[in-house]
Amino acid sequence: ILISALILVEGLLEGQPLFDMFLVAVSLAVAAIPEGLPAVVTICLAIGVKTMVRKNVLIRKLSSVETLGSTTIICSDKTGTLTCNQMTVEKIYAENMMIDVTGLGYEKKGQFLSNGKQFDTSRIAKLIETGFLCNDSKVNDDLTIIGDPTEASLVVLAGKAGIINDYKRIDEIPFSSEAKFMATINEIEGKAIMHVKGASEVILSKCSHYQYRNSIKPLTIEMKKKILAMNDAMANDTLRILALAYGKTSKPSNLIFLGLVGMIDPPRPDVQKSIQLCKHAGIKVVMITGDHKITAQAIAKQIGLGTSCMTGEEIEQMDYDEFRIAARKIDIFARVSPEHKVKILDALKPGNVVAMTGDGVNDAPALKKADIGVAVGSATDVAKEASDMVLLDNHFNSIVNAVKEGRGIYDNIKKFINYMLSSNMAEILILFIAMLLDFKDPSGNIVLPLLALQILWINLVTDGLPALALGADPISESVMDRPPRKTDESIISKNMGVTIAVIGILIAAAVLFLFNKFLPYGAKLAQTVAFTSIVVLEMARVQMVRSRYHLNWFSNKWLILSIAGSILLQLVVVYVPFMNQVFKTVPLGLFAWTWILLITIVVYLIGHMLSHWIARFTKQFD
Repeated sequence: ILISALILVEGLLEGQPLFDMFLVAVSLAVAAIPEGLPAVVTICLAIGVKTMVRKNVLIRKLSSVETLGSTTIICSDKTGTLTCNQMTVEKIYAENMMIDVTGLGYEKKGQFLSNGKQFDTSRIAKLIETGFLCNDSKVNDDLTIIGDPTEASLVVLAGKAGIINDYKRIDEIPFSSEAKFMATINEIEGKAIMHVKGASEVILSKCSHYQYRNSIKPLTIEMKKKILAMNDAMANDTLRILALAYGKTSKPSNLIFLGLVGMIDPPRPDVQKSIQLCKHAGIKVVMITGDHKITAQAIAKQIGLGTSCMTGEEIEQMDYDEFRIAARKIDIFARVSPEHKVKILDALKPGNVVAMTGDGVNDAPALKKADIGVAVGSATDVAKEASDMVLLDNHFNSIVNAVKEGRGIYDNIKKFINYMLSSNMAEILILFIAMLLDFKDPSGNIVLPLLALQILWINLVTDGLPALALGADPISESVMDRPPRKTDESIISKNMGVTIAVIGILIAAAVLFLFNKFLPYGAKLAQTVAFTSIVVLEMARVQMVRSRYHLNWFSNKWLILSIAGSILLQLVVVYVPFMNQVFKTVPLGLFAWTWILLITIVVYLIGHMLSHWIARFTKQFD
């Protein structure tokens, strides 16, 4: 606006008509302001949302797309996100021995083996029956499940053993992440029996006896230690452990311990690669799970995560400042509750952009508090409402794809700003410098390189479709080779600011050179050359910006079409008789086109080199 005002004043002082100079000043102000920016930002975000849906990520808040690009920490649940969430019981510890169970998935076919020999399941019938009764899941004939996969594996276990006694349920204590157990009371032969399953240490604390064959024995401290040692050994084999017990009581106390069941939930095949990609991109991945510490560490080792671990109990014992310092060094949080997730977020958020996954009602506060709340596809409606995005397939890989897409969208917005402001800078400088240098035609009249209508036309054909087409640019392969951008970083970085100024000066100098060269042949010809050269140079500027991101010239078909369309429209105003009368242009010959194309190639090469030198000097990438 200031330069437009100066151009108006300068023109009047040199005797230019007031109306003409006013039109030029207003046209220049209109051209200088990137009014297409809000549209481009919205279109870029909308394209990103559409792309993410195809990659099984549903974005609920448009602004979250941009936030994804600056994510520095991903706190991910283990079960179902890092692992397949297809639980299968592989081992049972009961009767003071280890029993192997064959078969995979939810098909009710398999054998029970002890030391390689067939095991009589009637000896552990009470354990299998407890797992079946203390259960809210169902396995359909087509092997799909209704309910929790962990519970479904116990239903399948009962099917393999042929022990399915569906006794009437009288009462229940639902599972909660705080209590870490579930209990049901069933009526069996006229008696009320409580069946309990949950975390080993929790169940053992509620047991006073254990069952060995057909007898009930006191649960001594030594026996508890032995069971917990076996629990740790099974957890080291990446098994998820549940303890089972029963009692003739209405309260979960003085129970009879039955045994341990170890389930395998293998890591997703692609998760290790995704975690390595996150590390390469400067993003820390933190595992959060309700599983045993040893199980979590064993899985983490398989997928390439660090193994430093903290339990929910340890979190409770720390004060805020102590935990805040310790939490940043931890890779795994085990045996945690949803309330612990909020504490973890409070500790990690200062200076970081944190994405947090969750699925339950109790996860809603953490999802709401996170910079990016990620609900998995199987999450409750409450969790989804509190989240910013939903993983339709539950895959951790989908989170990484979303982060990559977020970075790509931010890059496209930066490309647009870089292109628009450097082009607009060039247009301003052309007129401002021309006013200072007083270019004169053969008759001695002072002539400007551009007329008001020509400025508005340039604004239309260069700031329109080509700029919008940049929003559809593909994501650069190098987008995950850079660390996350800082949240307080201006979108116009030092690198971009210097580049805009330098390229603007370069384009302005090239256009003024051509204008001055052709001015002796007449004002109209010189103005037409300047007018056309700006359009051609700005189309070259589009590719100059994209080259910083190592994108192929033909990787964006919409951009190619928009550039071709802009050049075609320019040819119309130069060669169509009616149009060149309106825009006061003259047809250009081969000599003029040769100079325009030659200068464009020179500007492209010099601008390309200058962009690299500026990036090296500022130590920034745009």
